[in-house]
Amino acid sequence: MQDKSNSIIRRRGWLYHRSARDSTADNSGLVFKHGLIFGTGSAYLGRAYRPYARVLFHNTKMSDVIVPQGWSAWDYVGKENAIVSAEVDYKGPGADKSKRVPWEKNLSTKDLRHLLNLNTFINQGGWIQKQPKLKTVP
Repeated sequence: MQDKSNSIIRRRGWLYHRSARDSTADNSGLVFKHGLIFGTGSAYLGRAYRPYARVLFHNTKMSDVIVPQGWSAWDYVGKENAIVSAEVDYKGPGADKSKRVPWEKNLSTKDLRHLLNLNTFINQGGWIQKQPKLKTVP
């Protein structure tokens, strides 16, 4: 989560995740919790930006814009074992996993707890506390 190249943008049928992991030693990744994916046209949940990309959609409602295969290995075809692309507690017409890529991960309870833990994964380096404080309007 500390890597500034991590980002998401929707463009031309892709939800671009720039989860920039170059090795398993890199402990970063992207977690999208309690979200809603909607729009027009069609889109992938993501594609591998680096060889060890790690992305989790948790408790997300997905409209029918999500393509059936869900994910793309992009430049890492044949190396999908290293990619962590996962959906947990998803719902909606775009959440049908029956045609998802075969390499999508089914996370263990331990891995899921780790990725959803605010203090040990999501808030690495204390970046949440470093955000500017919102000013209250009288």
